[in-house]
Amino acid sequence: MLMRMMMMMRTMMTTTTRSLLCLWSNIEPGWMKTATWPRPLYQTWTQDSMLGGPVDEEERWLDALEKGELDDNGELKKEIDESLLTARQKALLHKQQSQPLLELPMGYKEKEMTAEMMQKREERARKRRLQAAKKAEENKNQTIERLTKTSKAKIKSMRERKSKQSQCPMVRYSDSVQGMAISFPTGVPAPTPAPPCPPPPAPMSCGVSGCTNLKKYSCSKTGVPLCSLECYKRNLLLVQSTA
Repeated sequence: MLMRMMMMMRTMMTTTTRSLLCLWSNIEPGWMKTATWPRPLYQTWTQDSMLGGPVDEEERWLDALEKGELDDNGELKKEIDESLLTARQKALLHKQQSQPLLELPMGYKEKEMTAEMMQKREERARKRRLQAAKKAEENKNQTIERLTKTSKAKIKSMRERKSKQSQCPMVRYSDSVQGMAISFPTGVPAPTPAPPCPPPPAPMSCGVSGCTNLKKYSCSKTGVPLCSLECYKRNLLLVQSTA
């Protein structure tokens, strides 16, 4: 379908070109078929026509389209001048046509193992296993020794600390389910028990005669215990009357 559309477009463009030539030269189309044009003039007009390029370039574009040789932009691939390329660029350009490189043999040839060689090989492997086991056992013993030394040093330091603490006299206080207890070292007298607290004083009553209320404050002038402002006034009247 695409090829048919391209051929139709090409036919239409060719017809348009011939009509433009006729109008430009004021020549009838019938005469143009039989007329002989100068070759340089015809070639120049064709190359500079409104089609955008020569006819052979259009044919090459159609051929490249059929073969699938157009670039990513849908244009003809430009020819590269190999004389301007470096050796590496030429190699990359012709890498598909270049001959495959020879592959060198990798590694080395294995030697045939005899019975004696196999026995020596097994002996060496056995010695390596024994050495590895011996080294692992030594590492294990060293770790255990290091840990035990550390624990022994800790125990020794704790014992020394306890012995130093036991040399000085200490007062111990214990509070348990059985009760509370305080122990003193030998030769240290226990403190004497504190004397019992005296009982609180009995509440005083008002000093005004006939009043049974408890004391709230004392008179600033006479020092008589009073309970209210009324008793305070009565006390002042008694003092003034006696004076």
